[in-house]
Amino acid sequence: MIMMNVKRSILHQLGLSLALAPFISAGFCTKARRLQASQDVLVTGRWDDRDAHNTAVALFKDLTENPETNGWYKRLEHQPDQHPVISFERVKVKAHEHIEPDSFMLALRKQLINTGRLRVVESRSERSEIREERAEQHQHANSDFHKADGQELGADYVLKGTLVSNVQAVEGRRVLHYLVSLRLVEVSNQAVVWEGSHEEKKLWTKRWTPS
Repeated sequence: MIMMNVKRSILHQLGLSLALAPFISAGFCTKARRLQASQDVLVTGRWDDRDAHNTAVALFKDLTENPETNGWYKRLEHQPDQHPVISFERVKVKAHEHIEPDSFMLALRKQLINTGRLRVVESRSERSEIREERAEQHQHANSDFHKADGQELGADYVLKGTLVSNVQAVEGRRVLHYLVSLRLVEVSNQAVVWEGSHEEKKLWTKRWTPS
């Protein structure tokens, strides 16, 4: 009788494990597959490479192509021999999550350089590192390779701005809103010659989906 009860208990436990196996597998199994770099994938709704790309493209067009805002850029057409210098300064981030502004600022910088009408110098913090390199050359490198001081380009314009975000959440649904605002300041007189912004907004819904 005891052996019979033990066998029944074992069979019962085995049957229960088999019954729960699909649910356990659905809850903990992970998968991975390769995606195209250009493919848009939303996982958490957070700031991602698509947001960065959209921001860089939109702000570049506003800087150079929008007839209502690109007066500073249009003037360059009448000065073909001049190539104004722009310094990209750090974007201040006030967001609910960690966002690296380089994700769109580097793309924007590349597009402006590729116009062939502008030159870009490093930001204030980056220039300090280059100066340290130049100083070390004078101390350690062969004199034939020394780079002279006092040859840096002075910026005609400074590009700076902010990135802010906010979240509205209720019952497993979140609306995420991001706003990037930039302004271009003329160094000689501190005049703001351009100001633009771009928004990204996403709806994220939390749900459990078996694999």
